[in-house]
Amino acid sequence: MPLIKLIKKTQRGAAILEILIGFIISLVILAAVLGLFSNTISTSGLILERGKLDRDLYVVMDTIVNDIQRAGYWSNATTTNNNPFMTSPNDIAISSGCIKFTYDTNNNGTVDDADQIGYGLSNGAIKFRQSAAIFNCSSIATWSNLTDPNVITVTAFTVMPINYPVDIDGSNPGTATTTYRTVYISITANLVTDPSNTRTITRTIKIYNNKYSP
Repeated sequence: MPLIKLIKKTQRGAAILEILIGFIISLVILAAVLGLFSNTISTSGLILERGKLDRDLYVVMDTIVNDIQRAGYWSNATTTNNNPFMTSPNDIAISSGCIKFTYDTNNNGTVDDADQIGYGLSNGAIKFRQSAAIFNCSSIATWSNLTDPNVITVTAFTVMPINYPVDIDGSNPGTATTTYRTVYISITANLVTDPSNTRTITRTIKIYNNKYSP
């Protein structure tokens, strides 16, 4: 048999079945790659969302902490018990989901509108008392938003006082007493776009200015 005819007989093309099998294998591999890519994108998005929730909550918490630590500060402080920032209605007052207090923000020695600070929870947002607003926890709804309700929903804002009175003269309780004041804060919130993505952060705040009672 001539060599050229032998070559023609041995050179056979791929069968249709083989082509189909190769095509199916390629599709399976492509689907696996796309699935892995999709999962990676989804996981990355979830991590970014959680990071944003954490970041927003910690910024809010730090803002509140920085103010509460200064509660009762008076630029004209003396050894006498006449600090106007520690008398009612300017002293720390805590009610359900709200805290209000004052401190001498402008160092002029008197209680001004700007010295009246308040934080509270209303309609899924933590609010703060803005200038000229009513200095009362019953008016939280009229205060300004500190958190963005379009981004996160605050479901709980817990405020608890923790006081440690110390009798400094050894006589009856309530006489010559220094009270070391601490406030416990807890905030729970979730993303508006993913209510299952919930975070709770807490802080125990030592107030710099102790309260003296003669």
